[in-house]
Amino acid sequence: MFKLIKLAWRNMWRNWRRTLIASSAIVLGLVLLLLMDAMIQGSDQAIFGNAVRLYGGNIQIHAPGYRDKANRLPLLPLADADAVVAAAASNPNVIAAA
Repeated sequence: MFKLIKLAWRNMWRNWRRTLIASSAIVLGLVLLLLMDAMIQGSDQAIFGNAVRLYGGNIQIHAPGYRDKANRLPLLPLADADAVVAAAASNPNVIAAA
């Protein structure tokens, strides 16, 4: 095993220009990967922040078992929306309810 490592090390520096170009390409690829990852994460955070700001909050109230059936059911309006708004507005931690 040591002989293989020694041989690889020697061959790597025997053609040092090729090694430098390949190493530079790897480093450039990693830098671009990190840059794109940071841009995607920033975009996700901006989308989430805008959704919270524009749609009035980051909490949703669902009936028990809704998450199991969420993909099967259409979005139906609430039967008694005024009671839900009144209950939310009576909570001192809620800033606004509509």
